[in-house]
Amino acid sequence: MRRVTSWWRTATLLGLVAVLSFSMLAYAAPQKITIMVKDKDDIGRWQVAVERASQADPALKGFTIVYETPPDVNVAFFAEFGAKDAPDIVSIDSFEVPSWAEAKYLYDITDQVEAWDGWAQYPTSLQEIVKDQGRVYALLKQTDVRIVFLRKDLLPYALGSQWQPLSWGELLSMARSLKATGMEYPLAIQSGRNWGESTAMQAVLPLLYGAGGVLYNQEKGKWVVSSNAYMDVLDFYETIYKEGLANPDVPTVASPWMTARSDFQAGKTAILFDGQWAWGAFRSGGSLEVPNADCNVGFMRIPGKDGGFSTFSGGFTWAIANKGLDVPPAHPKEAFELISAYCSQEGIAEHAVETNSVAPRLDAVDVPEYAAEKYLSWCTAEVLPYTHYRPALSEYPQVSEQLRLLVERVATFKMTPEEALSEYAKAVAQIVGADNVVDELGLL
Repeated sequence: MRRVTSWWRTATLLGLVAVLSFSMLAYAAPQKITIMVKDKDDIGRWQVAVERASQADPALKGFTIVYETPPDVNVAFFAEFGAKDAPDIVSIDSFEVPSWAEAKYLYDITDQVEAWDGWAQYPTSLQEIVKDQGRVYALLKQTDVRIVFLRKDLLPYALGSQWQPLSWGELLSMARSLKATGMEYPLAIQSGRNWGESTAMQAVLPLLYGAGGVLYNQEKGKWVVSSNAYMDVLDFYETIYKEGLANPDVPTVASPWMTARSDFQAGKTAILFDGQWAWGAFRSGGSLEVPNADCNVGFMRIPGKDGGFSTFSGGFTWAIANKGLDVPPAHPKEAFELISAYCSQEGIAEHAVETNSVAPRLDAVDVPEYAAEKYLSWCTAEVLPYTHYRPALSEYPQVSEQLRLLVERVATFKMTPEEALSEYAKAVAQIVGADNVVDELGLL
């Protein structure tokens, strides 16, 4: 009996030692936050952000930060999410935020952003772009805008300051003046299917909203397929091409962006609708360098039809992910502290300077390094407040294709504006369902 008791006591003691040892090891194991990035260069910026966040919350120093750099973030994320081991923080396109949120991939950070002083520095449209059903699921780390480039050196008269048309009428008046002096194609604008999404983002949508229209009525939850604003946009296109103000090849040529930008470089075109990134091609050392570009190339906001300005934006975000379906993130508080440090005033400004992108925070222009980037800081301060965003709905890509066809039909004179809009309304109604459209002009 004594031997049995002794054996039992020894086994129990060894068992307790093993449990305690395991518990101590588990307790001693460092806590981990995993960040999945699209751009490997983001790792260096994250290291700065982690240090910044750790200074504000020393407890973060107890975490190990692991970076994942898969060749395809979406594929890798879905696999890890399915295994209930998704990263804590992930980089995704702002356009994907609503669908990812609805699929429960993303963690709701609404309460955290509303208590964060940086949230107010994002323009309203850039706040809305990272929401789903009114809740916030990500923070923009960078954005873009659409503008008009100008060959100031080719104007018929000297300009003491940058010319900024305040209406479509003023824009057309300048184009006509340039045409009268012998310029071949004064104006270039995205106008067909071969431009891809550029036709919608760089031209049609900024013009549509600048005419007081919308593509999607958020309150009604319906697509607008006809309106006076649509007709204004199509009349604008028809005027440009009927009067020979634009290169007739641009709507259908295989690489229309190269044709339009080459015309701009060569001085055949002086007014070019494009994304802000096109400046990289025209500036000194660019692939389509304009001589003395810093002096000869100007930048303008896209004017509204009768006043105001309009542009469109997208961009990439940082979001906190759920570990798996119905499995919340392990460290949402700490993950948000890291994201908000990356998206701080200084962090956003640093990212913009290093990536030559537009800072989505309005106060980034107060950071000296970003303020020194005159062009980018102008985009943030003067253009971003007028921005809009695409409806992040599954039908949008098909609707966008119809927008491209709509203006191509008018630009190539295959249809009148009225005929083209009628066909567009029918096509979109078929895509989204007749009950999901607003037909203000009664074309259906």
